[in-house]
Amino acid sequence: MTGNVRLTAAEATTLPTILRTVSGSEVHGTGLPGGDVDHLGFAVESRDDVLGIGSSPESWSFRTAWAGAVDEGSEARSRHGDLDLMVYPARKWARLALGGNPTVLTPLFVGEEWIVSVDDFGLALRENRHRLMSKKLVRKFLGYSAAQFERMQGLRSNRVSRPELVSEHGFDTKFAGHTLRLAYQGLMAASTGTIPMPLEAPMARFILDVRQGKYSAADVAEAYQGIVAQAESALAASELPDKPDDRWLAEWLSEVQLATWARSGDDAGRSAELVARGRVGRA
Repeated sequence: MTGNVRLTAAEATTLPTILRTVSGSEVHGTGLPGGDVDHLGFAVESRDDVLGIGSSPESWSFRTAWAGAVDEGSEARSRHGDLDLMVYPARKWARLALGGNPTVLTPLFVGEEWIVSVDDFGLALRENRHRLMSKKLVRKFLGYSAAQFERMQGLRSNRVSRPELVSEHGFDTKFAGHTLRLAYQGLMAASTGTIPMPLEAPMARFILDVRQGKYSAADVAEAYQGIVAQAESALAASELPDKPDDRWLAEWLSEVQLATWARSGDDAGRSAELVARGRVGRA
């Protein structure tokens, strides 16, 4: 696969998208006013990219903020109302989902009000999301939570992406929010067999307060360690399978690819617009 392919807003509409939803903090009930709008989806690639010698990208993306950047290679922080769209090729999405990646699983668990677009295969996937629940997923959520906790403490990276939060509160409260949310969702996955979106009101309120600097880093650490301890106990008693149902997902993926090629042609995911602008190679 090639790297990320940056799209215009018009180009993004040409992708044969299976499912696209809002995916930011608001779907978890932990969003603060004034944020940007995150969308995440996955789409079918061309037949040549899947079965032939073509090469699909790692992802497609579009950001409103790019319009304000000096050039396409520069980065610009999103502002209030800006759209940040990430679309994965269906095969890559499936691999990440089977691995328990929290971000790519979001479209399966958000409420219907957060769905931007969905086809019949996307609906079937949401109806069968329980097939992806596993002990492996729980461990992945706890692992991602631990990584966010290290970032909150400044242990994982020397680069501070939100210095204004560190200056105001003494630590990155957004990392703190991610830490608690991922740990809590891991706990709920182990104890209930599903991923709550949004979070239950008391936990969502606590995370919002953390993000607004109403609790110290020590308070966050204590809460985080308590949630992890509960999650480990729940995992030990959980009846979840050790791993997700990869056979079912593989069959679903084959069906959606064949159906999309039959409906939209073999070059699905390689529209004339994308070829003309050099976003993808010619077949």
